[in-house]
Amino acid sequence: MRVAAKLCIRFQIFSLNACDELVGEGLTTACVLLLEEFENLKFINLRGCLSLVRMPSISCIQNLEELILYDCKNLEHVHDSVANHRKLWMLNLGNCSKLQRFPNIPNKNKNLREIDLRHTSIEELPTSIGNLVSLKEMELSDCEKLTVLPSSIYKLQHLESLRLNGCSQLIKFPKEKEEDLSEPHTMTGFPKLKLLSLSGCFLPEVEFLENLSYFSSLRYLYLSRNNFTNLPTCEKLYNLKELDVSDCQQLQEIPKIPEKLRRLEANRCKSLSRIPSNLQDVEAVELYSCQELVRRFPTNDSFNFENSSSLLNYKDHPMKNFNNTCSSSYKILNNTCPVSTN
Repeated sequence: MRVAAKLCIRFQIFSLNACDELVGEGLTTACVLLLEEFENLKFINLRGCLSLVRMPSISCIQNLEELILYDCKNLEHVHDSVANHRKLWMLNLGNCSKLQRFPNIPNKNKNLREIDLRHTSIEELPTSIGNLVSLKEMELSDCEKLTVLPSSIYKLQHLESLRLNGCSQLIKFPKEKEEDLSEPHTMTGFPKLKLLSLSGCFLPEVEFLENLSYFSSLRYLYLSRNNFTNLPTCEKLYNLKELDVSDCQQLQEIPKIPEKLRRLEANRCKSLSRIPSNLQDVEAVELYSCQELVRRFPTNDSFNFENSSSLLNYKDHPMKNFNNTCSSSYKILNNTCPVSTN
């Protein structure tokens, strides 16, 4: 590739999407060294460049705002400048399956707001991750080698979305440590977190949820396919709208739920035997194939679900165990009760 840099000084976008034949060393000398001449460059897209092995320093590209390296399957290393750039706000390293390390962040970074690390081989995040003080979205789904998260993650006070779906080797979700609160004016927990997804992590416990004040803004909590037996009460997660604990085979009880909850999914929870008494205002409830709950239903059938506009499902449960007839506002069991449009 030959480009006259002096003719490209006003470039703002540089895209080499799916360039399978681009070689890593060639990128270093022919592209990145050339890009430093592009004073206005704001966007780099190297998606699917299969021969890219190392991403060199981007410090020279001073106005860069977005860097996409998604699906660079042979990428093994990114320069520390990638996490310490003064203007970069979006970094996509998703599906870089050979990437094992995320750069250290020695100083506070007030610009980076979105990071995608899904399906990488990262085993841990640096403790300095807390220096990404403006981070809003972190995607870590399907990082199957990720074993621990540093407690410094609680320093991400602006974090709104944290996805860890399919991190099957994750030992536990951390609790905040006292030393992480040593800085003045530091708030506790995730005051702005709206979405937390830990589906498919096979966590043996979720004790981190016991301090509900840490998750005061949480709206969506996805915990399906985990191994915990007890779920801490969610009653004081006042903004929670959706809760999914489906396929949690060891879960025995769902405690009292918050008033604003609009959707509860607990399908195929074979050990579940108790459900909360305040389900009547939940718009959508799904309890498919909960054998133990079905067996014990006579002890739970006093609930009034007249305000549930969706479906409460107890697969294969006989209609004779219900004292109530079908309400006009909900349907129940095997779809046998038609929903009235009145």
